[in-house]
Amino acid sequence: MFDRDDAVRKTIYEVNAPIIYAFTDYVLNTAQKLKVQRIYFLSRDGYEPYIFAKAISQRRSLQTDCRYLYASRLAWRLPVYGLLPENKALDLCFSPTNYRTADAVLERIRASEAEKEVLMSDIKNIGLYEPLSKDAWESLKQFFSSEKLFFDVMKRNSCAALDNALGYFRQEGLFDAPFIICDSGWSGNMQCCLERILQAGGRSLLNAGVYFGLYEAPAFSDKTYGAYYFYPEGGMIRKLKFNNNLLECMLVSPDGLTLGYKKRENRFYPECNDVRCRYFEQDDMYLREWLKNAAGQKVSLSVSECEQRLKQVMYKPRAHQLQCYDRYYFSDDLTDRKKCSIVRRLTKREAKSFLLFCRIARKVFKHEEDVPRVFWLYGSIAASGLKCKFVYRGNALIWEFLRLVRMKKRKQNIFGRSEL
Repeated sequence: MFDRDDAVRKTIYEVNAPIIYAFTDYVLNTAQKLKVQRIYFLSRDGYEPYIFAKAISQRRSLQTDCRYLYASRLAWRLPVYGLLPENKALDLCFSPTNYRTADAVLERIRASEAEKEVLMSDIKNIGLYEPLSKDAWESLKQFFSSEKLFFDVMKRNSCAALDNALGYFRQEGLFDAPFIICDSGWSGNMQCCLERILQAGGRSLLNAGVYFGLYEAPAFSDKTYGAYYFYPEGGMIRKLKFNNNLLECMLVSPDGLTLGYKKRENRFYPECNDVRCRYFEQDDMYLREWLKNAAGQKVSLSVSECEQRLKQVMYKPRAHQLQCYDRYYFSDDLTDRKKCSIVRRLTKREAKSFLLFCRIARKVFKHEEDVPRVFWLYGSIAASGLKCKFVYRGNALIWEFLRLVRMKKRKQNIFGRSEL
């Protein structure tokens, strides 16, 4: 067993830093090919690529204008609600999450405490903070679909958020020149939100999004996005042994979640919560140390080499890698609440709930068992005191394959091309 600090340093050096470097190199090369000088790295996943990009650009004497843009799903979806038909806006408000409560939905439209109380007053058997089953989640959605106050609050806050977002974007130069946005990716909805907001401000020029990976394509032409590790159309083998939650945790940032934008004394500022990444200082120190050591070397890491490292660490992590990653806390909620360690040590009973026949039984019989929240199942299996771990990994692999197949067949996302 490694000393914790040694385990962190070793993991950062052999996995995190080289992967971030290779991704950043791809982003810079893409900008060069497109002949676009300006790149906006979106907070928070874009922070370390932004730091790496500035260092690489300086070493190579590139004329790349690297900028850091405060953003989040919460901050960019709110301005968009008022630009969508009510039924589409409602779908977006009720987008999937493991943290299903009425309060989570009302936070997404930035309802005040008084408004929450009024909106919940006519709902029986559902508390504001009560965890909801999928059926109860759908019932709540159906109730709000005919609630005038819900849409009034949504549209009022959306309109104010749109004005502030446009002010911040103009101030940061998004209306001045062509640009690329850099983000971790997965569905491209951030790019779709940005395009909606910019169009509302009178800018019709489409700009490119460059991502680490994409499970789904942004709802624009194929020429407006690029992905480093996998595309929607392929890369099944890479996707099967990949965990996007862990990748997001690797992309550390000193910033809290961007809640929106505020105007003060003729300038716009990001409004962020005060929840900081608890392991940022240590990871950032070793990332910068690795980057400095690589300054005098010609670093080159192919996608296939990255694939070998990522498959190993994400599918079957070693002990020192688990020591590093169990410091990482993650939440899938837009408001960043209810964070928990990405490495969860499972009991035998908990692990069995993730076996294929148990999952299928829950689907068939619609039985909502109290399944533990696990954001990196392969890592949690590796960290747990289980016998025959290969059986649990194999079951998880098959389920991931079925999930990806379902994803390809499901209906088009909320920002479908037909609406543009």
